[in-house]
Amino acid sequence: MEENEQGSLVEWKVLGGEEGVTKRRKEGSKKAERQRKEARRTFEKKLEGKRNTRREEEEEEEEVGLNNVRQREVVREGVDKRLYINECTNEGREKERD
Repeated sequence: MEENEQGSLVEWKVLGGEEGVTKRRKEGSKKAERQRKEARRTFEKKLEGKRNTRREEEEEEEEVGLNNVRQREVVREGVDKRLYINECTNEGREKERD
């Protein structure tokens, strides 16, 4: 056992190697590496979720913009009916306009 810079005790294991050569590593370093990888994966999943949410919001804004353009085009043509688009299902519906 040794003390590291922070004053914590660190256990070293001697690993088998070639003749007369010993390799040493800190006990728990693999565990710490696994934890870092897991934290990174979790962070990337959260980030991807935020990207997907942002992308969906942009698509909704785009659809609403297209719907407004369609409504204006129909009105400009002087048609008695106005095209209304249901924003939830994005289905086109024509309704009589007085």
